Amino acid sequence: MRGLAEDFHVIAPDYPGNGESDKPWRDGIDIGQLADVMAEVAERHAGCPAFLWGTHTGALIALEMCVRRADLVRRAVLEAPPLLPPDFTADILEHYLPPLRADRFGSHLVRAWGMRHDMFLFWPWYRDRTAADRPLRVPRARELHDWTVGLLQSGPTYHLSYAAAFRYPTRDRLPKLTVRR
Repeated sequence: MRGLAEDFHVIAPDYPGNGESDKPWRDGIDIGQLADVMAEVAERHAGCPAFLWGTHTGALIALEMCVRRADLVRRAVLEAPPLLPPDFTADILEHYLPPLRADRFGSHLVRAWGMRHDMFLFWPWYRDRTAADRPLRVPRARELHDWTVGLLQSGPTYHLSYAAAFRYPTRDRLPKLTVRR
């Protein structure tokens, strides 16, 4: 973002329910709702049409914003949008997003740290086997701390946008993406 900010007005909001944002949804959200929120942000702050860059969940939100509100988008970079087979998606939804509820023993802190740590070693993080190895390095303790705090800031709603991403019909929505010339 710092590099892009030299040439662009960069906006990087937390999605509702993530980071330090409001937690308006407690039971569920979909990518369409998040795309609508980002469209509102773009209209208010971006001087549209805007350039979009999204990674993973952000790529899906950018895709959906392009489909719903192409008038707000100049160009979009969709980096690694999830395209998973249905059986793998079901496994992810069952195991990838355990609750992170604070308790008096602080076990949620250890769980969050372990999840973030293992996300650098395995895909998905809970398949701690050689077949799931990732070629990434585990960050230094300070960096891992920052990643973990970012997860914990979302609190009990951290999983909502991730679950929405895994449920999103990416293959069905991609053909609706149009390129303006």
